[in-house]
Amino acid sequence: MLGYPSHFGQMECLKLIASPNFPEKRIGYLALMLLLDERTEVLTLVTNSLKNDLQHESQYVVGLALTSVGNLATADMGRVLVADVASQLQSSNPYVRKKAALALIRILKRIPELSEDYVDGIIGLLKDRSHGVLIAAVQLILEIVSLQSMAIERIKRIVPSLVKMLRNLLNLGYSPEHDVAGIADPFLQVKLLHLLALLGCQSA
Repeated sequence: MLGYPSHFGQMECLKLIASPNFPEKRIGYLALMLLLDERTEVLTLVTNSLKNDLQHESQYVVGLALTSVGNLATADMGRVLVADVASQLQSSNPYVRKKAALALIRILKRIPELSEDYVDGIIGLLKDRSHGVLIAAVQLILEIVSLQSMAIERIKRIVPSLVKMLRNLLNLGYSPEHDVAGIADPFLQVKLLHLLALLGCQSA
């Protein structure tokens, strides 16, 4: 961290993450993301704790684990955890679904060949009512389009849905949750336009 050795605190991070106490677990995950990177050997030891926390009953513990995967996952960790992360795309909680989509971006960047296995589940997120989940899902699809050309044909089938979503945003009246200077969710609009442009280039 900042050029200084941090090995003295790495094992303490793992102990805190394994704690059943949420405040300790939270500090452990925060320290993990600050002190370790994907080249740190001790990171392999945290995979089992991550796998357990991805199945935890608390949305906040699951969120911590997903955030850590999104920041630190290596290819080896990704192969072990991808099924658990992808299963959280079906969570009833939009907070968890959004975190899962963002974590999956990291995994698929490390292991692009897995993209095709999860395209259908990812496309299903475009029906979500949460704008945060929608932005994460569109970003995830953007990454798949850029990483895996084999999946593009399947993604092109959703172009009418993307256009409909964009039209609905443009026709949306004032919505204080998503309104920015009189524009309905401009961040989602930009992501949708980017994806449509990318799919259009692939068709040319």
